Amino acid sequence: MKNLSEIDPPRQSDKKRIASLISNFGNPFTLLFLFTLYSCFVYLPFERALKIILLILFLALVPTGLFIVFNVKRGKYSNYDVSNQKQRPSLYLFSLVVILFILGGLLINHEPQFIIGGCIAAFSLLLASFMVNMKIKCSLHTSFAVFIAIAFLRLNIYWSLGLFIFSILMGWSRLELHRHTNQEVVIGAILGSTIGVLFYLLTKPYVIS
Repeated sequence: MKNLSEIDPPRQSDKKRIASLISNFGNPFTLLFLFTLYSCFVYLPFERALKIILLILFLALVPTGLFIVFNVKRGKYSNYDVSNQKQRPSLYLFSLVVILFILGGLLINHEPQFIIGGCIAAFSLLLASFMVNMKIKCSLHTSFAVFIAIAFLRLNIYWSLGLFIFSILMGWSRLELHRHTNQEVVIGAILGSTIGVLFYLLTKPYVIS
């Protein structure tokens, strides 16, 4: 029979792999995109939904992804999570500018207030995280996971409950991967909760039907 010292290393490795899978899938931009995808295709005509999705894809996700890859290749970022606190400001600034372009496009096209509100909320959450990052690095993965879970309360209660569970797993994954401390995960959760509750309250008159 194998002793515990022989069994523990594989278990640790499995935990890391699971944590990495959760963390990668729960990338803030991926969660935002999935939230928009669901909102648009469930509640809007196909052509209008597709226009919004393409706008976000080519003005936000693709440029941001290329920006991160470019800076990792240059050695400016240590990893694709951009988990180094001192390296984060440029990513925050780039993302904030990108979201402003998205917001402009949504306003010009007179898209639903729920979608515009979500864009403003994402901008606010990034801006708050950027400001907090000057003092302490907060978990952006956790903050967006919590925010999306609350935002989904307006769309689907079952998805929302599942996402709340996922946000807990997200916090665990960031700790397991040593990307954040307990304090940084808690701060991320507080920021996500604050912006999420404000979004929930302020978008009440604009629920898509």
